[in-house]
Amino acid sequence: MKKPSICLIVFAASLLFWGCVSSQNSAPDRGAARLSAESAPFVLETSIPFDKGDPRGPRFEITLSFPEPAGPDSGLGNLVRELLYKGQSAADYGNTVAAEHGKLYAELRDDWMAQGEKPPESFNWYYTEKAESRTVQVKGLIPGHDKLLVLVKTTESYLGGAHGNSSTRYFVIDPAAVKPLALDDIFSSREDLRLLLEAELRRQYHLPEGAPLSDAGFFEDRVDLPENFFPAEDAGKGRSGGPAEDSPFMHFFWNAYETAPYVMGPIEISLPLKSLSPYLRK
Repeated sequence: MKKPSICLIVFAASLLFWGCVSSQNSAPDRGAARLSAESAPFVLETSIPFDKGDPRGPRFEITLSFPEPAGPDSGLGNLVRELLYKGQSAADYGNTVAAEHGKLYAELRDDWMAQGEKPPESFNWYYTEKAESRTVQVKGLIPGHDKLLVLVKTTESYLGGAHGNSSTRYFVIDPAAVKPLALDDIFSSREDLRLLLEAELRRQYHLPEGAPLSDAGFFEDRVDLPENFFPAEDAGKGRSGGPAEDSPFMHFFWNAYETAPYVMGPIEISLPLKSLSPYLRK
């Protein structure tokens, strides 16, 4: 079975700087890990025709963009590769993703062409996956560690079906300790935090106090804590109404389908960090 070829285009249009990450602590080697890129990012852009003999027919567009952390043997670089690239280099991970999706499309094409029918428009597929990072300065969140690293991995795709899909994954890293942070590392009580987020969701969706969230379209009457959260220096798109607040903010994010139907889209809450002070670990 002949598979469509995938053209890998790796180029250095510019060096992608992930920003130097350091801690105000004077702790030595581990906090000195850096994410400033010393090589070009891995970039792949390819278009696979469903039928090479029909240039106007359906295609599969694949776009990937993955920065490569500096320092192949650094603790922080290895952690980033583990979280974003399953422990592989950016290039190895990107090539694997492209090959797996190309194989999936080739199998679809071969099965359909064996029937001798013209492919439908729904065979116009796309897959985009990108990674980036931000260095955020947040005082008081992690005692003694004011700089945190936020990794963001986004995926958008249409691989057949009724509609496309998208997802975003955030990882918050304490670069001085070289460890990813979970909600339990920051907040003293998961249940208190959950109740606070539920109250904020009711406010955003104009529900009375104590009303079941299902009245606004959520899957359940209560909401579980999200896997995704991240600090930022502004409210972003997650807060509406009420007076403007000083930065920084903590964002809590649910992808579509995690707590509500697709039609409601991603759900995001942004709360001023100072309002979360009673809930933080001391």
